[in-house]
Amino acid sequence: MAVIDIAVVPEAQVEIALRALDAGKDVMCQKPLALRVEDGARIVERAEALGRRVAVQQQMRYEEGMLAARAMIGRGWIGEVATISFEVNIDTNLAGWGWLGEVPRLEIYFHSIHYIDTLRAFLGEPQAVFGTQWRLPGQKPVGETRTVSVLIYPGDVRGIVHSNQENVAGDNEARFRIDGSAGAIRGTLGLLSDYPRGRPDTLELWSKAMPTDGWLPYPATRRWVPDAFLGPVGSLLRAMKDGGEPESSARDNLRTLRLVDALYRSGETGQVIRIEPDGPDEGA
Repeated sequence: MAVIDIAVVPEAQVEIALRALDAGKDVMCQKPLALRVEDGARIVERAEALGRRVAVQQQMRYEEGMLAARAMIGRGWIGEVATISFEVNIDTNLAGWGWLGEVPRLEIYFHSIHYIDTLRAFLGEPQAVFGTQWRLPGQKPVGETRTVSVLIYPGDVRGIVHSNQENVAGDNEARFRIDGSAGAIRGTLGLLSDYPRGRPDTLELWSKAMPTDGWLPYPATRRWVPDAFLGPVGSLLRAMKDGGEPESSARDNLRTLRLVDALYRSGETGQVIRIEPDGPDEGA
């Protein structure tokens, strides 16, 4: 089995991926798959035309806490899910990353895309999104460093991301919470609490269905980085061996990219953007 693992800036990834596909290789791309939905679609269409597979290193959905939480939900331990939220306040030296400090669209494309993709893994495709993005006065990065993104699902189900990359107080925190009709799951992302050294992740369950008699800790032993990186790689290798598509396929990730684009358009227009199952998304 031959796989080309691409690790370059997004502007260069599209053409390299297309050339690798033309050379008969299966491909592992980094996130974001592309900076334009149209360019991501070019990779998907070329791969399908050539019978090759492309996966995207969108690994947070494979983080131990995320996998455990999905299993708990699948067993009915918190009942019907109502809200999944990510709250991130960290101090990231984005300007020190060179090119990353110069991009006009920054936070969602290069950070919150992880949470958007993970919300899709939990909840599927939203029917609409609303987003707002802004900057801290005097910050060095050109692009936005603070964002609020809302994924709107039928009924009373919502996915919410609040991310701040310019936490001047330095009290870094990164947490998530899943609320259901019969319980809740909460946890922390240790990597972001003390980046880049990181701390152990945490996960806790409160359930009326079990019952848990308060918050029950889950014994997390792995970390988002580097352990979750094995998820997309394993997904691609299994698909190559057994047939079918990897879970983290470019076709699937194109829908994440589509939501990111819609969130930016929402921020620019102040509109809720309807996500159409087939056809272009529209402002509401």
